[in-house]
Amino acid sequence: MYPLTRVFRCVETLSNGCNLAHIKSLTVHCNLVNGNHETINVEGDFRFVDTGGFDECLDFLEYLDDNRDDWEEAFVAWVGVSKRMKEERKTPQNYWDPWNLVRVLKSTVSLIILFPSPFRNVSSDKVFQILGQKQKGVIARSILPRPGGPLACELARHAVVLKVNDWVFCHGGLVPHHVAYGVERMNREVSDWMRGLVESDDNPRFPFIATKGYDGVINYILQQTLQAVGAKGMVVGHTPQPTGANCEYDCSIWRIDVGMSSGVLNSRPEVLEIYPRLNLHHPLILRTSLATMAASIALPSSISLNSSSFSGIRIGAGAQLGVRNFGQSRVSMAASVGSQTLQSDALFADYKPSSAFLFPGQGAQVVGMEKEAQSVPAAAELYKKANDILGFDLLDVCINGPKEKLDSTVISQPAIYVTSLAAVELLRAREGGQLIIDSVDVTCGLSLGEYTALAFAESFSFEDGLKLVKLRGEAMQAAADAAKSAMVSVIGLDSDKVQQLCDAANEEVDEANKVQIANYLCTGNYAVSGGVKGIEAVEAKAKSFKARMTVRLAVAGAFHTSFMEPAVSRLEAKLAETQIRTPRIPVISNVDAQPHSDPETIKKILARQVTSPVQWETTVKTLLGKGLKKSYELGPGKVIAGIVKRMDRSADIENIAA
Repeated sequence: MYPLTRVFRCVETLSNGCNLAHIKSLTVHCNLVNGNHETINVEGDFRFVDTGGFDECLDFLEYLDDNRDDWEEAFVAWVGVSKRMKEERKTPQNYWDPWNLVRVLKSTVSLIILFPSPFRNVSSDKVFQILGQKQKGVIARSILPRPGGPLACELARHAVVLKVNDWVFCHGGLVPHHVAYGVERMNREVSDWMRGLVESDDNPRFPFIATKGYDGVINYILQQTLQAVGAKGMVVGHTPQPTGANCEYDCSIWRIDVGMSSGVLNSRPEVLEIYPRLNLHHPLILRTSLATMAASIALPSSISLNSSSFSGIRIGAGAQLGVRNFGQSRVSMAASVGSQTLQSDALFADYKPSSAFLFPGQGAQVVGMEKEAQSVPAAAELYKKANDILGFDLLDVCINGPKEKLDSTVISQPAIYVTSLAAVELLRAREGGQLIIDSVDVTCGLSLGEYTALAFAESFSFEDGLKLVKLRGEAMQAAADAAKSAMVSVIGLDSDKVQQLCDAANEEVDEANKVQIANYLCTGNYAVSGGVKGIEAVEAKAKSFKARMTVRLAVAGAFHTSFMEPAVSRLEAKLAETQIRTPRIPVISNVDAQPHSDPETIKKILARQVTSPVQWETTVKTLLGKGLKKSYELGPGKVIAGIVKRMDRSADIENIAA
């Protein structure tokens, strides 16, 4: 039996910053993640989750908006603010009357109500009964961390399942059929989902939720799960019980519904929610009946409908889930490189894509990536070669971090390059993998990923490509250190509006702080680069331009702008001594969204790429417009898959992670 003190010692270890290197491989199918719904009570005592939570949520959103420059200070300060509001607020008895709730939902623009489409015709009688009698705090607790929202993006920095020594920490619980998915992969996918970069899954899996009604079946499931994970005990949240933390089955599982999910101060938030497959006879079908409210609720135009779920009934806020028409980006199909204007050349001018490999760029890295590579000799060999070129153990940094080291420009760029090509080797090693590789007739990569694409297309060797990427990272870091610059994502505006926002910001800053669109990612998602003061002006003005939100990017400086000009000469010198061949298949350039076959032209493009906007939106639209049937994202993360799906929900894209 494990004493309670040992459990809380694990919690303390977790709170003080557990090294993610301790995470072992366990598997969870994470699907419909609404975030940590307990974060509404940021002081960490969820007994205060009550009917006033809805108003508190709105207050919290406004408070965070006013204090976005310092997250930590804002969270700490909110503890006192929240307690004071609880003491002052008196909620009327009829606050949770069903029809009053409808009026609240209609008037709250910050919410997006998610309706599962298969159950639109189910009667709402029971829904109103539940809303009025049983679900008082549920909605209040669930709406705050909407995907893509400010708190969700903050939570997305953390893991959702951790294994610390003999203990597994998670929110809803794990079951054997979650195994084989991979903790690192799950944490990465949850993070992407919370940041609003990917859509929800239509195939939820049944969870093990340690609440009431323990029996022999549950004990068997628990023991099988712990054996698969390699742990002796599990600590779970989402376990409403009247007596606080308690354990069962010789304390192999602890139910702890207080403090574990605070998600603020020094804690590690866990935001996993895993839900069962629904059928019309399942008692949880009641939660889907909200679909019947769609006809009676006149939603504001800024609200879109989609599907998700949560414990009991989920009314979530998923600002990034809806696919909308944000207009066409302002992209020129010809780009100036030096004194030349580049157009697609004769060899690849009429390419007709069928199958594509897409490679990620900087920012996709995550501690723990590339563990699978060790099992495939060809992939492991890439890391051995990389160690000789880089002068350090790259695989160790990829697997064990620390995160700060892996996130640095000089490390992350080589890491993503090697990891992405290792993913190709993992694919090659699986049954039918070589046939997939042979079928690929076009490739491209996001920013740094263009180098990976060129290596895959045999335009240069793995070793030469890594040397180029190594120097690129060093040169870009040096350029970033030379001037105060930054990048910010602007969410929810079309490219014309973002350009107007940049123009307005530039009117208030000097030449050294000018900003411009640096990454045309997809409709409603564009990155702006420039001087720090210009970026601050963009952030300050974004709300007045009706942007959904802005997110400061964790990069060294203003990539893909003139701030990177000092890096160009170093790249040109290195490219001049590098043997570059005509790619065996078209490689789409970030600079002009065109393929090029001439080696000298490719060199010029790569040198200027660091100062030129990334035309990813046009690249993907062109591929889809030319009839692309299947694509694969190779490497860490699922950012590219999310972008492609936003452009075309029917697009067939598969992630091959290493």
